Amino acid sequence: KVEEMKIVEVIVLISSFIQFCCSLQHGIRKLGRWSTDDFADWSGSSLKFFVRTTTSSNATIFIDLKDCLNCNYFIEYSINCKSISAINVVNSMHSIELIVPNKLRGSVYQILITKKTEPSTGTIMVGDIRLKDAEITSGRRTDTCNETHQKRMIFIGDSISVGYGVDGQNPCPFSPDTENVLHAYSAISAMHASADYHVIAWSGRGVVRNYGESDSTSKALTVPELYNRTLATSGDPSLYWDPSSYQAQAILINLGTNDYSTEPHPTDEAFSTGLSTFVGVIQSDYPQAKIGLLCPFSLTDPQCGNIQSVAAERRVEYFRLSPDLVQSYGCVMHPDYTAQQSLAKAIEPFVAKLFHLTDDKIDIR
Repeated sequence: KVEEMKIVEVIVLISSFIQFCCSLQHGIRKLGRWSTDDFADWSGSSLKFFVRTTTSSNATIFIDLKDCLNCNYFIEYSINCKSISAINVVNSMHSIELIVPNKLRGSVYQILITKKTEPSTGTIMVGDIRLKDAEITSGRRTDTCNETHQKRMIFIGDSISVGYGVDGQNPCPFSPDTENVLHAYSAISAMHASADYHVIAWSGRGVVRNYGESDSTSKALTVPELYNRTLATSGDPSLYWDPSSYQAQAILINLGTNDYSTEPHPTDEAFSTGLSTFVGVIQSDYPQAKIGLLCPFSLTDPQCGNIQSVAAERRVEYFRLSPDLVQSYGCVMHPDYTAQQSLAKAIEPFVAKLFHLTDDKIDIR
């Protein structure tokens, strides 16, 4: 009996030390595309929740990870909208430990965990979440940065939209630590517009032709084929993304760079037909959304003319990104953070138009 009492005492001590919280269904908001078993691989997929400290000491969040093959992705850990650290998740990792600096019992903090890298770097597979000296709370801070956004956007694109090489300094080869969707025009534009966002983008993919293909069109895995996947890396029909679960109000499509990047180029007819068909699918999925077609800064006429013609045919908006917007580069001659900020700034009025706002109403905190 004495031994049993000691065991009970140890269990009580442990339970007060680390609180089992939950799966992702309790008090945790999933942003982006997540499967029902809490997997995500698209850039920008995030977990957002609030914790209340139970002591005056630092709190700790433990996030269990399920086995991930060939993983080499990065997540951004933020508290109250301020970046704390970037964490590299590789195959051998089974948990992430996050410290919440704290000096006052009962303090409330917003926690945001964001996948910074694209689908090819791996899938974040979350198990349980446990907390030490804190608990999940439904309470909210009064900080404006912690507001729940009412506007919703979708960005559909390629390496430019995911921030490929954005954190590197030219010249440099690409590596996952140089990719950061939070420094891409997509996430920056969503922040400026105070909108939640999905980034449906994969480097090297095009509308009808992927980068480096030997033929003028690709047989598989172009952006239109990946577009309605919950997990970009899985073609399982059961993981089809239900558009009704996230009805965006504004959708930006920034494609064409890879279609025309290397020869043989697709014919004007093949590209325009492919893009028009794709826009039609998006219009069917998001009938209330305002759609904008961007001509990438790397393209010239007649490619931009093709995109503009499709915009007119489908009665959607069109905006041409000037090559002059990109004056500095990260890895593999992709826009660096400064250039991505220039792209985001250039499309502010265009985004405002999609949301039926005037320029001075855009929130650019």
